[in-house]
Amino acid sequence: MSEAEKYVQYRDGNWYVGGGRVEVYSVVAAWQQGYTPEEIRNGFPHLSLAEIYGTILHYLEHQSEMEAFFRQGDAQAAQQRAEAESARPEFFAMMRERIARYQAEHQPSAAS
Repeated sequence: MSEAEKYVQYRDGNWYVGGGRVEVYSVVAAWQQGYTPEEIRNGFPHLSLAEIYGTILHYLEHQSEMEAFFRQGDAQAAQQRAEAESARPEFFAMMRERIARYQAEHQPSAAS
């Protein structure tokens, strides 16, 4: 077992940081968006910096496998969204309209 492997666990069909419920994907996605491990910890204060660094290291050591796992999860989520929307198209159309209206009403104007 590598040093990083003690910081991540595969269980219940997903990768988690340590024994908790924070998904490895959450930490890696934040890191890929440019957040430092210290900034990531602000969002997950119950994680230690060692767990965050270890999670990133595990991802880097197994990048191709982890990316394939993440892509598979993204595809499953997209399929579930499509199924939900096809079952209730009117509801989702109404919600998209409400969100667009809210965003239009609450976005700062160009003159500000």
